[in-house]
Amino acid sequence: MKIRCFTLSVLVIILAVLFTGCGEEEYELDGVKVSKIQLDIVSGSDATFKFSVSNSSDEDILFDAGKFTLKLDGEDGKVIGFMGGKETIKADSKDTLSYLVYEAHPEIKEDDTVKVYFDDKEICQVKVGKIEL
Repeated sequence: MKIRCFTLSVLVIILAVLFTGCGEEEYELDGVKVSKIQLDIVSGSDATFKFSVSNSSDEDILFDAGKFTLKLDGEDGKVIGFMGGKETIKADSKDTLSYLVYEAHPEIKEDDTVKVYFDDKEICQVKVGKIEL
């Protein structure tokens, strides 16, 4: 009985890690620490792509959020476009950046899996969330 409980506990932990996507993971991208990557449906078909940034250096950094690519997981890997661009991340600061997803995005639904790339390199996967207003 103890072995079953332990095995079940380990399985639950593994599944939780697999399905949280980027979660609290932190990535060093072009000199900026990026974490808490999310893609959420806000209302109807409106959606946002957001993430936290941190610059621990003593100089401002120009960060190009346009280097992110979001692809709907699946055979065709449709790209989900968003209104990202270059942002100045102030020295010794933390912030959250949020971008509207283009209305012409592929049909995304809550709990869909989206692969997140930066500069053409896959960094993680996220589950599409939903924000109730």
